[in-house]
Amino acid sequence: MKNKWQTVKLGDVCEIQSGGTPSRSKIEYWKDGNIPWVKIGDFSDKYISKTSELITQLGLENSSAKLFTKGTLLYSIFATLGEVSILNIDATTNQAIAGLKIKNNNQLDINYLFSYLKSIKDEVNRIGRGVAQNNINLGILKQFAIPLPPLETQQKIAAVLDKVQKIISKSKTTLEKYDTLIKSRFIEMFGNEIVESGKWKVEKLEDVCDLITDGTHKTRKIQAT
Repeated sequence: MKNKWQTVKLGDVCEIQSGGTPSRSKIEYWKDGNIPWVKIGDFSDKYISKTSELITQLGLENSSAKLFTKGTLLYSIFATLGEVSILNIDATTNQAIAGLKIKNNNQLDINYLFSYLKSIKDEVNRIGRGVAQNNINLGILKQFAIPLPPLETQQKIAAVLDKVQKIISKSKTTLEKYDTLIKSRFIEMFGNEIVESGKWKVEKLEDVCDLITDGTHKTRKIQAT
């Protein structure tokens, strides 16, 4: 069934623009600003509802920054590649982030697109490492090949992946708590000074293991021809 799905170029199903940064030397572009301005550091959850910085209307009008509406999918294209989030507010972005506005919501589901773009992050980073500054331009982004199953199928896929992500997030939180517990128990049992004092011998992992490896790797083709 998967082989029968249509494949489209991202640029054919989304309007894609990058953001910009108002001049930092112009205080009037930043002081008392009320327009959210997204940086990659603001990508922490699936949805962006607030930003660490704001710009003014004057800053928006005198820069390459663009105001993206709520529901726009944001995608990082510079340095930290392949980060994805969805605007839960109207906001501008810097030039390291592209805004993707779906042209036809009856053809492409935003949650499906979000999940698919997250799934190809490693492949995108391999492409980015082929250039000097680890980035991709809008031309490359527009050529991304997107499998396009029927809308109902997209929504089902997105719903399943969303549930999986919630389970992963919950498990990660639990593991972090266990890790903290283990470290505290270790210190209770042996004392932190034992490790710090150098009383225990420290070895490199490669010196005590015969083999250190990971699994096989397969690169997916993510650009349309």
